[in-house]
Amino acid sequence: MTETEAQPTRRARLRAVFFLLLTLLIGAVLIVAMTWFVVGSAPRSLPQAVADGVTVREFVALPSDEAYPAALALAQDGTVYTGSYKTGALWAIDPAGTAREIPTAAGRIGSVSGLGYADDALYILDRISPLDAQGAVVWRYAEGSLEQVVAIPPGRINGVMLPDDIALDRAGSIYISDRDPPRVLRYHEAKLDEFWQPDDPGAAPTGLAYDRLRHALLVTDSANDAVLRVAIDAPDAAPEVLFADLDAKSYGFDGIDVAPDGEVYVALLGWNRAARLRDGELDMLARDFRGASDVAWDAGRGRLYVTNWNQFSLGFGTVPQLPFALDVLELP
Repeated sequence: MTETEAQPTRRARLRAVFFLLLTLLIGAVLIVAMTWFVVGSAPRSLPQAVADGVTVREFVALPSDEAYPAALALAQDGTVYTGSYKTGALWAIDPAGTAREIPTAAGRIGSVSGLGYADDALYILDRISPLDAQGAVVWRYAEGSLEQVVAIPPGRINGVMLPDDIALDRAGSIYISDRDPPRVLRYHEAKLDEFWQPDDPGAAPTGLAYDRLRHALLVTDSANDAVLRVAIDAPDAAPEVLFADLDAKSYGFDGIDVAPDGEVYVALLGWNRAARLRDGELDMLARDFRGASDVAWDAGRGRLYVTNWNQFSLGFGTVPQLPFALDVLELP
């Protein structure tokens, strides 16, 4: 075969490869577009109780189309706090379900990722930008005043990359989960250091809660769907495994809370469910939330509050299932 005869054959092959790649690209775009349309036009799902004696209802509709509530905290008087992952707005909701925006937060907080309440003050983990790694700021809100506690630069060694949640212990130490690299940081006496790091480099410390009964930190691992208890006085010791998803069901563990008696509640973001942990097993309480990213337990009222983060709309630009709301489970 001469060189002249071979050239059309090569051109034909290149043309065929080009059209194949173009077809695959168009197919991928169509799939994304159809997914965007289906999700964006889907009716607003409402949660349903799945455990005996449990009821679920909408607790409050938040007064913003950009609320994207990812986190919860509960004060001693029953006030529920939540904030916008997109804008940094903060709301206080009384037990009757009346929401009040906290004006001092407007324009100062960038993205509310985690909330904690201790010593009559609300602590806010601000990841600055909802979609970019820009470090974090911890704020303290009390008596109408918002003050910066610490600013943490972005960084894998002396900073934070993917901050998720915050918790405080009885000594006032502040704990922050980071997924890159996987670890939990501690801020105490004006010093930030690494408190705990899992042995598994593929782990993803996500939700945090302080277990006052055992003076320990509860950590959800969203990569392995595990719940761990880390002793605060012995963080280098092997953590106690409260739950491990050995069947790889992709629950997507996220927020966590613990009752005064030690009972543990978990948000299953991957399954959009809320569950209770008992004897190493998950007791499903309710399903069909619109982004169950956090839970908060009110022991005095027998209530479990659950977020509807609607994170898919935030990441892909679809229309969220408005209005943004928090739901509440009444437990027997």
